[in-house]
Amino acid sequence: MNFFQTLSVYSVLLPLGLGLIIYRYLGTNSRIVIMLLAFATASQFASLIKSEGIKWAFYNLYTVIDSLVWTFLFFRNSQKKEIRFFILIISSIVTIWTFAIYIAQGIDARFYHELVCLNSVVQVIWVLAFFYERYLSEDVQRLITEPMFWYSLGLLIYAPCTYFLFAFYHEVHANPAYTNLWLLHNVINSFMYFIFAVGVFVNLKRASIS
Repeated sequence: MNFFQTLSVYSVLLPLGLGLIIYRYLGTNSRIVIMLLAFATASQFASLIKSEGIKWAFYNLYTVIDSLVWTFLFFRNSQKKEIRFFILIISSIVTIWTFAIYIAQGIDARFYHELVCLNSVVQVIWVLAFFYERYLSEDVQRLITEPMFWYSLGLLIYAPCTYFLFAFYHEVHANPAYTNLWLLHNVINSFMYFIFAVGVFVNLKRASIS
């Protein structure tokens, strides 16, 4: 592995480790994120596995877990009935479709990059809905003190890049000229986990104030 790939794989340990150290100071949202990061760690280190079938199973399983956990987080942080209903409907369709594909084709048959694209689009929608609600509540100035703001910011930076990269997954893999796109993805992946670490740290600051 090159430096940036190594950084991408191990960067998940920064917010995870910090979260475990200050776990008792974490709010519910952050504890859920730490749980998700534990699964993300397994998925990240699965990239080191040589067996493609096992590797794909890890990746595909994490795609489902990632989708469900973020959906739950944004659902519980939404106050508007319309948005909560929208989240439920969209997440139900996505989950049913995902499991239908896994059952029909097998979870370890290949890496379902199209589901990663779908997940990325949905995450951007959840983030925008979160910011929209905060805008309507005129509580914008307090956003940076909320861990969810930092988690949303990390997703908003990572998800669009992931969507475009995996939308052209086969073309990128087949053409050596696109190798640098994976480097960019590794950097942005690392940056996302750094932002998550900020979100985890904000819990400690909030605890000291209260």
